[in-house]
Amino acid sequence: MVKVRRGSKTLFDSRLADSLFKRFKGIMLEKNFKPLLFNMPFEERHSFHSLFCPEFEVAFLDSHKKILEIKKIAKPQFFSCDTAFYYVLEMPVGFIKKYGLRVGQTLEW
Repeated sequence: MVKVRRGSKTLFDSRLADSLFKRFKGIMLEKNFKPLLFNMPFEERHSFHSLFCPEFEVAFLDSHKKILEIKKIAKPQFFSCDTAFYYVLEMPVGFIKKYGLRVGQTLEW
């Protein structure tokens, strides 16, 4: 678990998908889940799918942990970010609004 912060304020705890298996599984087959932070092996445009996943929100971040793009994924689909990214944060629906996350903000953990 890692504590996701904005500045000195802790926002929420997140699990870490830091292995090939954890990145492959993601939040598949989970109904209620805690946020999941993907640490990709390198910065580029990776593709994801939401098959067998609940509805969720996703933020793509660069290697400096700056939010590049935010999406709500409501149905099974393939998705990515328009630019290269290094981190992906999958969160339950409502986290973006609850924690005031916006493109351009930098997070820490």
